[in-house]
Amino acid sequence: MSLFPYKFCLITDFRYIPDQRFENIIGRVIDGGVDLIQFRNEEAPENLKLSRAKRIRDITKTRRAGYIVNSDIDIAVKTGAEGIQVKAQDIQKIPGIKRAVGPGKCFGVSVHNENEILKAEVNGADFLILSPLFQPGSKSFSHTPLGINEFSRLCTLTKTPILALGGINSGNANLPMMNGAHGVAVISGLLKSDDIFQEAQKIYEKIL
Repeated sequence: MSLFPYKFCLITDFRYIPDQRFENIIGRVIDGGVDLIQFRNEEAPENLKLSRAKRIRDITKTRRAGYIVNSDIDIAVKTGAEGIQVKAQDIQKIPGIKRAVGPGKCFGVSVHNENEILKAEVNGADFLILSPLFQPGSKSFSHTPLGINEFSRLCTLTKTPILALGGINSGNANLPMMNGAHGVAVISGLLKSDDIFQEAQKIYEKIL
């Protein structure tokens, strides 16, 4: 049984999170079933990134959801994140990052193929976000969608928990779960929906 407790991750994309509705949006997705927020805001100035990250941290504490940071070690440390997610090209930096952020944190890696999965496992990743399963709706992607057959094969290569990412919504969230996924990660499939609370609930029901 996996020690990684989270199954439903929202990755932030601030094109879909207006500042005036910030707390409402994050709170509603958690109330709908999201149990992990990954803070990603690579384009913003440092002071704005830190402010947003602190606000998310406060919300997740209140609602008892997990909170991790994408790539930015400084933000992760300053906001007391439970963990950090790194890019595939930074896999070999995991041991050093673990020392930098301190003990008791979880470490994830964004992976896209067999080689990256095996390297992440060897270097001590606690979980993996494997993408893109389907065509992503939030951004252009340099990788060809895996499709369910290849995704399923890749899941058999490791015991490290895998969250599926890429084009996932309430209509297809059951598919990765039926093919080896530990859980799912979503961006636009949730944030662009007309009712984010109801969409979160529907996805949650598919991944139980």
